[in-house]
Amino acid sequence: MKYNFFIIMILLFACNNTDVVIQVSQTDSSQKVTYEANTPKKTVFNFLKWYRFNNERINHISFIKGIGLDTITFYRIDFTQVNVFISEFQKSGFVSSAYINYLKAYFKKAEEDLVNHPQNDDVPIAFSSDLVMHTQEDLSGKSNNWDDILKSKATVEMLTPKKAMVTLDGYFKLQYLLSLVNNKWVIDSVELMYHKALF
Repeated sequence: MKYNFFIIMILLFACNNTDVVIQVSQTDSSQKVTYEANTPKKTVFNFLKWYRFNNERINHISFIKGIGLDTITFYRIDFTQVNVFISEFQKSGFVSSAYINYLKAYFKKAEEDLVNHPQNDDVPIAFSSDLVMHTQEDLSGKSNNWDDILKSKATVEMLTPKKAMVTLDGYFKLQYLLSLVNNKWVIDSVELMYHKALF
């Protein structure tokens, strides 16, 4: 009975909101949320919502060889696992090929740094903060930080008809560059401008 009520509420919500479509799996109690991104602003906020509910799972992908083994094994990047990590962002539908290429280049540079400056303790410097949000703050799905982030004021600047910049000003100040690809806005890059907790 409760399940039927839940389905009815979702259908009513979907009929009144064209921005979000919710699909509920029959096999488990989790929700799969698919967002329609029609504007640069919606794309950014929908990406953040997606990352909020997926970042813990994604960041459990172990792409660093040697962590936790011993104190003599030097770290290396496991590019097979890196591909798994990056594929999560590709499947999200919120990022462009430019963003994917940025991630690939970041991991390649991290591997070069580990080769040139071997490390076998603590967290590798390149991964001391979240790769998407560029912060060491708690970003678990239930963290209150997300409530603050999603309340950020958004300013949209159209750079060209197919290029936009969205600046979020709140707990973090984040700047997103987006492109219109096949009539869909996708994220090219994310930059942390400042973090209010540091001021």
